[in-house]
Amino acid sequence: MGGRLVVVSNRIPTEAEPSGGLVVALHSALCAKGGIWIGSHPDLSEAPSAQLQPIGNEQRYTRLAFQITQREHEEFYLGFANSVLWPVCHRRGDLVDFKRSFQNAYMEVNKRLARLIVDVVEPDDLIWIQDYHFFPLASELRKLGFTGRIGFFLHIPFPTLGDLGALPESANLADWLADYDLVGLQTRADVARCLEMFRSQNQAEVMLDGRIKYGAQVFSVRSFPIGIDVTAFARAASQTPTGADLGPDMRGEYILGVDRLDYSKGLPNRFRAFAQYLEKRPDKDRRVSLLQIAPPTREEVMAYKQIRSELEELAGRLNGEHAEL
Repeated sequence: MGGRLVVVSNRIPTEAEPSGGLVVALHSALCAKGGIWIGSHPDLSEAPSAQLQPIGNEQRYTRLAFQITQREHEEFYLGFANSVLWPVCHRRGDLVDFKRSFQNAYMEVNKRLARLIVDVVEPDDLIWIQDYHFFPLASELRKLGFTGRIGFFLHIPFPTLGDLGALPESANLADWLADYDLVGLQTRADVARCLEMFRSQNQAEVMLDGRIKYGAQVFSVRSFPIGIDVTAFARAASQTPTGADLGPDMRGEYILGVDRLDYSKGLPNRFRAFAQYLEKRPDKDRRVSLLQIAPPTREEVMAYKQIRSELEELAGRLNGEHAEL
């Protein structure tokens, strides 16, 4: 079967060598196979274009961007995607901040993006949609008459049946996922949670071959673990870096952490665990420091403001009790 690979994600690289887990993985796939990558333009627009815009300078495949407004950034991206879906998927229903306008913007962006996509795809193209920003995108594409293959991959945990109760009734993941041909999840545990959701639906049936029949749709849910390039990381770790001296006052041993500043990363627990180590270590003369690199993200969302404040407080207390002047 022919056709191009058409990848859709929220992020799209504009630089020659992209960074970030999702972006690096997709870049490698498209470099090998070619095709089209559609993602959100890094610059907001007062009046989004009615067409996808070329972006970046990549020769091995085509990059196209869609535009969103400031309001959509606040309500689609920061709102429904990252103040509702993200905490629900990470079992933090206590952090959900739901407003009806958030869901309205989420659906508006998915509907508009579907219209932009059908203008550039061919019937035999394979559309591969990425992550929680676009759960309903296949449904919108089907409404516009696209009958080709559509896959979905979720890069974060699939929510439990209990946590799904934090979503409004109209945000029905079962309805949205049923319009894909293949739903890819990270682990078998994620697949089990997804199947549990469908078993709770009266119109769903798990068939003998493992596929799911949901109304008139028949599709598959499978696990496809994704990870780092182990060989490349091991090779980099074995090399002696140059120009990486932290300075004459940075003596001793270091524990290095590199994580995005997010409550799903467990950073407060890491800080508390390091404090316990300092309190209980048998060799009190051994100088060990924790160096945590945590680039901030989604700083407008209250939960992210809170995690930053908590970490600053923990770091200040830890340094006050254990630092050597």
